[in-house]
Amino acid sequence: MSDIHELLDEVKNKSRALTQEIESYKQANELNEMVTDSLISMNETLRETAEAIKPFTEQRVRKLSNILLGLAALNTLFFTIIVVLLTFMG
Repeated sequence: MSDIHELLDEVKNKSRALTQEIESYKQANELNEMVTDSLISMNETLRETAEAIKPFTEQRVRKLSNILLGLAALNTLFFTIIVVLLTFMG
C-alpha cells in the first residue's frame, strides 16, 4: 500500500507543478497580449504623427520654392535693368 500512496503523492505533486506551469503560461500569454496591444497603439500613434507632420513639411517646401522662384525672378529683373543701363550708358 505504501506504493500506492507514494504514487498518489507523486501524481499530486506533478499535478501541482503542472497547474503552476499552466498559470505561468497564462500570465505570459496575457503579458504578450498587453505588449501586442501596446505596440499596435504605438504604431497607430506614430502613423498619425507622421501624417500630421507631412503636410507641414510639404507646405514648408512649397513656401521655400516660391521664395526661391521670386528671388530668381527679382535677380533676373535687376540683371536686365543693369544690362540695359550699361548698354545705353556705355
